[in-house]
Amino acid sequence: MVVEFSLLGTIEARLDGRPADVGHMRQRCVLAALLLDVNKAVSVDALVDRVWGDRPPQRVRGTLYGYLSRLRQALAQAPEVIMLALYRAGGAADALSCYEDIR
Repeated sequence: MVVEFSLLGTIEARLDGRPADVGHMRQRCVLAALLLDVNKAVSVDALVDRVWGDRPPQRVRGTLYGYLSRLRQALAQAPEVIMLALYRAGGAADALSCYEDIR
């Protein structure tokens, strides 16, 4: 499974060449803020600063956690669809291999 992210122009994600719906602009900003430190933990405070600067919304942590949850779902949903399609097409072994790649 190949995951690609585009940050110049429109912020987007592709899973095996297929676009993943990573949400509205602010949620895409959260994705971009995370991608600044690939493979590293990013603190909540750093994310809030990167996404909202000195004007965070009133319930910023809840908003941020909602965005993160939807991003996880978007990035996990596409591989699940691929696995199901492989399995239904008679490719149980390919579906299992896809699952192991994702895991």
